[in-house]
Amino acid sequence: MFGRKKDEREPVPPHPRQEPRIDGPLTAENMERVFTDCVDFAKRPAALGGDPARTATLCYLSGMVKMERISDYILRPLAQDEALARCDEVQAVERIRKGALYNLMVEERTTADQGAFDLVNGWCLLFFPKTGRALSFLVQTEEKRSISPSENEPPLKGPRDAFVESVRTNTSILRRRVRTPALRIQEQMVGRQTVTPVDVVWIEGIADPATAAAVEKRLAEIDIDGLISPASLEEYLTGEVRTAFPTILSTERPDRFSAGLLEGRVDLDVYFRERAGYAELLRPWLNYLGCWDRVMYGTDWPIVNLGEYIGYIQRIVPEQYWEPVFYDNANRIYRLGL
Repeated sequence: MFGRKKDEREPVPPHPRQEPRIDGPLTAENMERVFTDCVDFAKRPAALGGDPARTATLCYLSGMVKMERISDYILRPLAQDEALARCDEVQAVERIRKGALYNLMVEERTTADQGAFDLVNGWCLLFFPKTGRALSFLVQTEEKRSISPSENEPPLKGPRDAFVESVRTNTSILRRRVRTPALRIQEQMVGRQTVTPVDVVWIEGIADPATAAAVEKRLAEIDIDGLISPASLEEYLTGEVRTAFPTILSTERPDRFSAGLLEGRVDLDVYFRERAGYAELLRPWLNYLGCWDRVMYGTDWPIVNLGEYIGYIQRIVPEQYWEPVFYDNANRIYRLGL
């Protein structure tokens, strides 16, 4: 393209996956670091044989595990088995591996990657500090009720599920789709009387940290009696923005929500350097037409990242025409009356 022969293609540089993904040993402290800013991460001590002087540390993700299974099949036998109190930690680990607890599946894990992905898949980890060993138990939860398809956004293909009323169920649905330990979940309570939990979710390394921080700051500044509907959040989060286009996207479908988390950021400087030929053709073509009253901003929403898309258009359209391209033309053509 642009004078280059068909077989003269620039080699695509490889993008190898970092292995291991998570640095450091498999310890309770490292798992707590990996799941920093995750409101669903929890850990607690567990006494071996009921002896408070000899404890292990239990870690799990709330919403991904069934609490009754942890209580009845892991914590209760740990506390009541007197043999665990009489033996040393090495022997205790071996007894547990061979069936001292009531759980059906138990595996010993040795790397932080194994531990982190077990947690997001509904396992809990039991850490033994003296031996440095970790055992993983399958305690995955089932849904409390059948999750039905979205009535407002019926899917044509793929899974037919939708978010429900429980925030923690929703985060568990999300973690089943986006299994990376880099998924961050921060929770704040909004509303003096309703005390409604609102979770801010992003993927570290993909989302702009400044954007996540700005959303958390605006949530913290909301001082109202009640938050009943998600729609009430929009005006508090967006502020006074003069645009005919949505600045916040809403969906009931986990697949669309997951796609939004994975959009990532674009370095426009690098983009325009690498695709200079295309940009240099597009700019003069638009200037040659000169019909700025007939050019209108639009996107492939909800696929594209709106911030980068706006910046892209601003580099192509002269600044004196931003107002008609981004606002006036759409307002006139669609008779929005704004």
